[in-house]
Amino acid sequence: MRIDINICWVASQHGYCTTTCPPSLLGSLMVAAFLQNPHTLLGKRFVCTPPPDEDDAEEYEGAWEVQSYSTQVREGRVDEEYVVAVESLGGASLPMGRDEVEFRLKHSTLVG
Repeated sequence: MRIDINICWVASQHGYCTTTCPPSLLGSLMVAAFLQNPHTLLGKRFVCTPPPDEDDAEEYEGAWEVQSYSTQVREGRVDEEYVVAVESLGGASLPMGRDEVEFRLKHSTLVG
């Protein structure tokens, strides 16, 4: 079992001490790594917080997780499909393409 803890160094009166940092958005390298190896998304839970000025921001907001991932060739083109459970929709599972999962990842924190 792997546990990732984000540690911050905080200046104090007596030098530096460590504390747990609040979660931060996934970096572009982590987003790219997840998309390059989509099986690594399985079993992870994210919370999406899109910019408020984004169209349909409320659709994306909240916890989500990838339940499955598949690829197939359609008309000579590789097609990727993710099945994503979305908490804001009562945990309903929805099929999504790579672009939608990428958008969610760019505006998400990893929580589990």
